[in-house]
Parts: sequence; C-alpha cells; structure tokens
Amino acid sequence: GAHINQDDLKNIGRHEAYLRVMKKYNLPIDPNWVLDCKWHRDICFNETIKLLQSDNRPTAIFVASDYMAIAAMRAINSLGLKVPEDISVVAISDIQEAAYLNPPLTTVSVPQKDMGKIATEVLLQRINGDSTIKRQIFVPCKLVVRNSVKKINNEESL
Repeated sequence: GAHINQDDLKNIGRHEAYLRVMKKYNLPIDPNWVLDCKWHRDICFNETIKLLQSDNRPTAIFVASDYMAIAAMRAINSLGLKVPEDISVVAISDIQEAAYLNPPLTTVSVPQKDMGKIATEVLLQRINGDSTIKRQIFVPCKLVVRNSVKKINNEESL
C-alpha cells in the first residue's frame, strides 16, 4: 500500500508506523508510493491521480489525515475506480464526516481534545517554571473499521 503524508508528520510516527506494518507483513515498500502532499488537498488529489495512473499501482492507501483521505478518495473516483473494490483507503483522525463519506472511511480514532488538554497543561507547567526533563505522553488510539477497505484472503486489509 501507499502512504500519503506530510514530511512533518514523520516526526510524530505516522510514517514510521506505515513502514513498520509494511515490514511486519512482508509487503513491498515502493519509494514512489510515499507521497508528500504538504498538507494541501489539491496536491493530494493530483499526486493520488499520478500514483493511480502509474504502472505499479498499490491496492491500498494509508493517508495521514481524514481530510487528505477525502481528496484521495475523490481522485480515485475521478478515475472511475471504486473504494474499496479497486483500492482500499485508511486514514487517521476520525473526524465526524468520516462516517458519512461514500463509502464510510476506515480511520484511526485519535483523541484530539484530550491531546489539546494535555498540551495546554504541559505548556502552563513550563510557563510556571517546571523544567523537568522531556517526557512522552501516550494517548489511546483505536482503529475504526468502516467500508473503505476490502477483505483479502479472509483477513481485513489495511
């Protein structure tokens, strides 16, 4: 599968997760399948078109945000291809609109409000003089399976 992202997102692990899953399942990683769309939907649309018109078209796309996945799905449809019959799409965020797309988008639900609250608390602690060492805070995420992926070999495909 391909990965549509923004270079900055590599720093927070989405690209690394893509690479890890591809390696875990012994799937080929084609460098031409990793697209930097600069967090711009028009670029995402155009790059997805190019990807899908290439000789080595992936069967799935992992998109770094639901908003970018909407552009990718539009590109897929504009070429007369269907999600998920021709290409599966998985994204990250679980925005409200994801459940209402056609087909509804499979996505990783990220607790954005909790992340904002934690970030605000940490910032206020730093402003008030907390100079402790950096720490990592993990928030729970979950895969919300909808209809934008197809089953392959009796297993859910990502």
